[in-house]
Amino acid sequence: MAIKEVNKDKVDKLGIIHHIMREKEFLSELKDHPNVIELLATGQDDTNLYFIFEVSPNGTLYQLCTQRGKLSMDVCRGYAAQIASLLDCLQSKQISHRDMKPHNLMLDERMNLKLIDFGDAKKMDEAEDKEEEKPT
Repeated sequence: MAIKEVNKDKVDKLGIIHHIMREKEFLSELKDHPNVIELLATGQDDTNLYFIFEVSPNGTLYQLCTQRGKLSMDVCRGYAAQIASLLDCLQSKQISHRDMKPHNLMLDERMNLKLIDFGDAKKMDEAEDKEEEKPT
């Protein structure tokens, strides 16, 4: 297991409780996708909130690229397919991750990708999309 600890005072001070709740909601909604980190449990004590995740022991895609310098074409194709599957799933559930980058793609024990950090994710609302498209 891996534990993410979030200080309650910091959450209050920064006014980001909605980010924390949204992250939990999206992780629950995406729990069946093989390339999304599995949220096993949540909890809290007087000072902290805790997210308990499956472990991804092989670091991040960023670390892999930095260490190896160059990945084979077959490895790149495999990761591209996993990312395409992730994007398709996110789009089908109307979720915009908004921070997908190699640092947020963990590698599990079989070197498969696991998307993490849904704190900036948002549910896409067609009405909001249309509002954003209007020229000012």
